[in-house]
Amino acid sequence: MTRRPGFALQSLLLLLCIGLAPPAGAADATRITGPVTQGNLSLYFIHGPSAPGPVPLTLAEALAKGTVTVAETGAVNALIIENSGAEEVFVEAGSIIEGGRQDRVLTVSLLLPAHSGRIPVTVFCVEHGRWSARSGEDAGRFAGAAALIPSHAAKAAIREAALPQSPQARAAAIREGQQRIWSDVARLQRALSQRLGADITAPPSRTSLPLALENA
Repeated sequence: MTRRPGFALQSLLLLLCIGLAPPAGAADATRITGPVTQGNLSLYFIHGPSAPGPVPLTLAEALAKGTVTVAETGAVNALIIENSGAEEVFVEAGSIIEGGRQDRVLTVSLLLPAHSGRIPVTVFCVEHGRWSARSGEDAGRFAGAAALIPSHAAKAAIREAALPQSPQARAAAIREGQQRIWSDVARLQRALSQRLGADITAPPSRTSLPLALENA
Protein backbone atom coordinates (compact mmCIF):
# COMPACT_ATOMS: atom_id res chain seq x y z
CA MET A 1 0.00 0.00 0.00
CA THR A 2 1.34 3.44 -0.93
CA ARG A 3 1.69 5.98 1.88
CA ARG A 4 -0.60 9.00 1.78
CA PRO A 5 1.15 12.11 0.34
CA GLY A 6 0.04 14.23 3.31
CA PHE A 7 1.50 11.74 5.77
CA ALA A 8 4.77 11.59 3.83
CA LEU A 9 5.07 15.37 3.61
CA GLN A 10 4.36 15.87 7.32
CA SER A 11 6.92 13.25 8.22
CA LEU A 12 9.65 14.14 5.70
CA LEU A 13 9.38 17.82 4.78
CA LEU A 14 11.56 18.93 7.69
CA LEU A 15 14.45 16.61 6.75
CA LEU A 16 17.51 18.46 5.49
CA CYS A 17 18.10 16.38 2.41
CA ILE A 18 20.72 18.50 0.63
CA GLY A 19 23.63 16.22 -0.16
CA LEU A 20 21.98 13.22 1.50
CA ALA A 21 22.80 9.89 -0.13
CA PRO A 22 21.32 6.44 0.47
CA PRO A 23 23.25 4.13 2.80
CA ALA A 24 25.82 1.84 1.20
CA GLY A 25 24.14 -1.09 -0.49
CA ALA A 26 20.71 0.55 -0.44
CA ALA A 27 20.90 2.42 -3.75
CA ASP A 28 18.37 0.12 -5.40
CA ALA A 29 15.96 0.29 -2.46
CA THR A 30 15.92 4.00 -1.68
CA ARG A 31 16.69 7.09 -3.72
CA ILE A 32 16.16 10.84 -3.45
CA THR A 33 15.14 13.12 -6.32
CA GLY A 34 14.63 16.86 -6.58
CA PRO A 35 14.57 19.54 -5.58
CA VAL A 36 11.35 20.96 -6.95
CA THR A 37 11.48 24.62 -5.98
CA GLN A 38 8.81 27.29 -5.73
CA GLY A 39 9.79 30.59 -4.11
CA ASN A 40 11.67 29.87 -0.88
CA LEU A 41 10.41 26.26 -0.59
CA SER A 42 12.29 23.26 -2.01
CA LEU A 43 10.92 19.72 -1.90
CA TYR A 44 13.01 16.55 -2.09
CA PHE A 45 11.28 13.24 -2.76
CA ILE A 46 12.32 10.01 -1.08
CA HIS A 47 11.47 6.93 -3.18
CA GLY A 48 11.45 3.41 -1.83
CA PRO A 49 9.37 0.31 -1.33
CA SER A 50 6.08 0.72 0.47
CA ALA A 51 5.97 -0.45 4.07
CA PRO A 52 3.71 -3.45 4.58
CA GLY A 53 0.55 -3.23 6.64
CA PRO A 54 -2.12 -0.56 7.11
CA VAL A 55 -1.28 3.13 6.90
CA PRO A 56 -1.61 5.05 10.20
CA LEU A 57 -4.13 7.86 10.35
CA THR A 58 -2.88 11.38 10.93
CA LEU A 59 -3.99 13.09 14.14
CA ALA A 60 -6.22 15.43 12.11
CA GLU A 61 -7.92 12.46 10.42
CA ALA A 62 -8.43 10.63 13.70
CA LEU A 63 -9.88 13.69 15.44
CA ALA A 64 -12.24 14.23 12.50
CA LYS A 65 -13.36 10.58 12.69
CA GLY A 66 -13.81 10.83 16.45
CA THR A 67 -11.53 7.85 17.15
CA VAL A 68 -8.95 9.92 19.05
CA THR A 69 -9.72 12.14 22.02
CA VAL A 70 -7.38 14.83 23.33
CA ALA A 71 -8.63 16.04 26.70
CA GLU A 72 -7.78 18.65 29.31
CA THR A 73 -6.23 17.70 32.66
CA GLY A 74 -6.58 21.08 34.39
CA ALA A 75 -2.90 21.89 33.77
CA VAL A 76 -1.58 24.18 31.03
CA ASN A 77 1.27 21.90 29.95
CA ALA A 78 -0.36 18.47 30.28
CA LEU A 79 -3.11 16.77 28.29
CA ILE A 80 -4.44 13.22 27.88
CA ILE A 81 -4.64 11.54 24.46
CA GLU A 82 -6.52 8.31 23.77
CA ASN A 83 -7.08 6.26 20.64
CA SER A 84 -10.33 4.32 20.94
CA GLY A 85 -10.29 3.20 17.30
CA ALA A 86 -8.95 0.12 15.55
CA GLU A 87 -6.31 1.99 13.47
CA GLU A 88 -2.92 3.31 14.53
CA VAL A 89 -2.54 7.09 14.60
CA PHE A 90 0.62 9.09 13.92
CA VAL A 91 1.03 12.10 16.24
CA GLU A 92 3.71 14.61 15.20
CA ALA A 93 5.55 16.99 17.51
CA GLY A 94 4.67 20.56 16.62
CA SER A 95 1.03 19.74 15.77
CA ILE A 96 -1.31 22.54 16.86
CA ILE A 97 -4.60 21.42 18.37
CA GLU A 98 -7.61 23.72 18.74
CA GLY A 99 -10.25 23.92 21.44
CA GLY A 100 -10.18 23.01 25.11
CA ARG A 101 -9.39 25.80 27.52
CA GLN A 102 -6.46 27.01 25.40
CA ASP A 103 -5.07 26.06 21.99
CA ARG A 104 -1.93 23.94 22.42
CA VAL A 105 1.03 22.51 20.51
CA LEU A 106 2.19 18.93 21.08
CA THR A 107 5.82 18.37 22.12
CA VAL A 108 6.12 14.67 21.25
CA SER A 109 5.95 12.44 18.18
CA LEU A 110 4.43 9.02 18.75
CA LEU A 111 2.52 6.23 17.08
CA LEU A 112 -0.70 5.69 19.02
CA PRO A 113 -1.68 2.02 18.95
CA ALA A 114 -5.28 0.94 18.46
CA HIS A 115 -7.26 1.06 21.72
CA SER A 116 -4.32 2.79 23.37
CA GLY A 117 -5.88 3.75 26.67
CA ARG A 118 -5.27 7.16 28.24
CA ILE A 119 -1.73 8.48 27.61
CA PRO A 120 -0.37 11.69 29.19
CA VAL A 121 1.38 14.11 26.80
CA THR A 122 3.30 17.31 27.40
CA VAL A 123 2.13 20.40 25.49
CA PHE A 124 2.72 24.13 25.25
CA CYS A 125 -0.01 26.75 25.09
CA VAL A 126 -0.18 28.82 21.88
CA GLU A 127 -2.99 31.10 23.10
CA HIS A 128 -2.17 33.32 26.05
CA GLY A 129 -4.89 34.24 28.55
CA ARG A 130 -7.94 32.12 27.68
CA TRP A 131 -8.96 29.44 30.19
CA SER A 132 -12.57 28.73 29.20
CA ALA A 133 -14.49 27.45 26.20
CA ARG A 134 -14.80 29.56 23.07
CA SER A 135 -18.32 29.84 21.69
CA GLY A 136 -19.49 26.51 20.31
CA GLU A 137 -16.45 24.57 21.59
CA ASP A 138 -15.98 22.00 24.36
CA ALA A 139 -13.74 23.29 27.16
CA GLY A 140 -12.76 19.74 28.07
CA ARG A 141 -11.44 18.45 24.76
CA PHE A 142 -9.97 19.43 21.40
CA ALA A 143 -11.71 19.37 18.05
CA GLY A 144 -9.02 19.60 15.39
CA ALA A 145 -5.35 19.59 14.41
CA ALA A 146 -4.87 21.38 11.12
CA ALA A 147 -1.36 22.85 11.21
CA LEU A 148 2.23 22.49 12.39
CA ILE A 149 3.82 25.34 14.32
CA PRO A 150 5.65 27.53 11.74
CA SER A 151 8.56 28.79 13.85
CA HIS A 152 12.15 27.59 14.26
CA ALA A 153 12.33 29.19 17.73
CA ALA A 154 9.18 27.41 18.88
CA LYS A 155 10.40 24.09 17.47
CA ALA A 156 13.67 24.53 19.38
CA ALA A 157 11.76 25.07 22.64
CA ILE A 158 9.69 21.95 21.92
CA ARG A 159 12.80 19.83 21.27
CA GLU A 160 14.50 21.04 24.44
CA ALA A 161 11.47 20.24 26.59
CA ALA A 162 11.48 16.68 25.24
CA LEU A 163 15.15 15.98 26.12
CA PRO A 164 15.80 13.34 28.80
CA GLN A 165 16.51 15.11 32.09
CA SER A 166 15.71 15.07 35.80
CA PRO A 167 12.13 15.92 36.85
CA GLN A 168 13.31 19.26 38.28
CA ALA A 169 15.22 20.19 35.12
CA ARG A 170 12.30 19.11 32.95
CA ALA A 171 9.86 21.25 34.93
CA ALA A 172 12.19 24.22 34.56
CA ALA A 173 12.57 23.59 30.81
CA ILE A 174 8.79 23.48 30.40
CA ARG A 175 8.30 26.75 32.34
CA GLU A 176 11.01 28.49 30.31
CA GLY A 177 9.80 26.95 27.06
CA GLN A 178 6.24 28.13 27.68
CA GLN A 179 7.39 31.73 28.04
CA ARG A 180 9.42 31.39 24.83
CA ILE A 181 6.41 29.97 22.98
CA TRP A 182 4.10 32.80 24.10
CA SER A 183 6.69 35.41 23.06
CA ASP A 184 7.19 33.72 19.71
CA VAL A 185 3.45 33.48 19.02
CA ALA A 186 3.14 37.24 19.59
CA ARG A 187 6.16 37.82 17.32
CA LEU A 188 4.67 35.64 14.56
CA GLN A 189 1.34 37.47 14.72
CA ARG A 190 3.07 40.87 14.49
CA ALA A 191 5.28 39.74 11.61
CA LEU A 192 2.39 38.29 9.62
CA SER A 193 0.24 41.37 10.22
CA GLN A 194 3.05 43.69 9.08
CA ARG A 195 3.82 41.63 5.99
CA LEU A 196 0.17 41.42 4.93
CA GLY A 197 -0.70 44.97 5.92
CA ALA A 198 -3.69 43.84 7.99
CA ASP A 199 -4.42 42.61 11.50
CA ILE A 200 -4.53 38.81 11.26
CA THR A 201 -5.54 38.16 14.87
CA ALA A 202 -9.03 36.69 15.31
CA PRO A 203 -11.79 38.43 17.35
CA PRO A 204 -12.77 35.23 19.23
CA SER A 205 -9.22 35.15 20.67
CA ARG A 206 -6.62 37.72 19.69
CA THR A 207 -3.78 35.64 21.15
CA SER A 208 -4.63 32.35 19.39
CA LEU A 209 -1.94 31.24 16.91
CA PRO A 210 -4.13 28.75 14.98
CA LEU A 211 -6.95 31.25 14.55
CA ALA A 212 -4.40 33.77 13.21
CA LEU A 213 -2.98 31.20 10.78
CA GLU A 214 -6.50 30.39 9.55
CA ASN A 215 -7.31 34.04 8.82
CA ALA A 216 -8.28 34.18 5.14
